[in-house]
Amino acid sequence: MRSRGEWDGRRGAAQTDSLDPFLDAYAPSQANAEVGGRSVLMGALANADPRERSAIATLLLADGADATTTHGDMNALHAVHALHTRLGSARLAPELEASLLRRLVNDGADVNVVAKGYGIP
Repeated sequence: MRSRGEWDGRRGAAQTDSLDPFLDAYAPSQANAEVGGRSVLMGALANADPRERSAIATLLLADGADATTTHGDMNALHAVHALHTRLGSARLAPELEASLLRRLVNDGADVNVVAKGYGIP
């Protein structure tokens, strides 16, 4: 893996691709890499397709992605935590994402973390 902040694969693959194209650009050592100032996990959690979102995020967590990741300073107005990214979505698919949410919490995502602009997840 290159240094944190350098992604070898295509920018935004976790957020925009399905699992197979994502895997073409990904190596397990990149589970905590950043793309555009945000973790690959945060990108995966913002993927619009619930099946692909769950598959990519679950893979990243299995490879050691940090479930406590945030985007921005949590005291800033638009900062978000992994659970804010997922639970704040109008496109939540509980039947597909319950195990992912459980995994995030079990891996350390804080259900009580407060984001200034969004409150608690």
